[in-house]
Amino acid sequence: MGTTFRAQTLECVEGNVRVAILIFGLGLIFASPASAADEAESMYKERCMNCHGASGDVNGHAQMKIKPEDLRSDTVQKKSDEELYNASLSESST
Repeated sequence: MGTTFRAQTLECVEGNVRVAILIFGLGLIFASPASAADEAESMYKERCMNCHGASGDVNGHAQMKIKPEDLRSDTVQKKSDEELYNASLSESST
């Protein structure tokens, strides 16, 4: 009878571990997009907003010697992810 109880206890523990892993995994899946969006927003505020404006429309930056691109324009929207990434690393985007 002791062996059966031990086997049942192990099954219960294994089941609980599986459920915990499943919940943890689902948490990672659903939490990742939010954290990625937060990271992108933080990066935009740090590296881009001073020149491109809060909405990317460049409004309010007429005093700049070199006018930055409107990030909503067709020209910018047609760029690849790699081009946008590389532009975000440089001081001037072309």
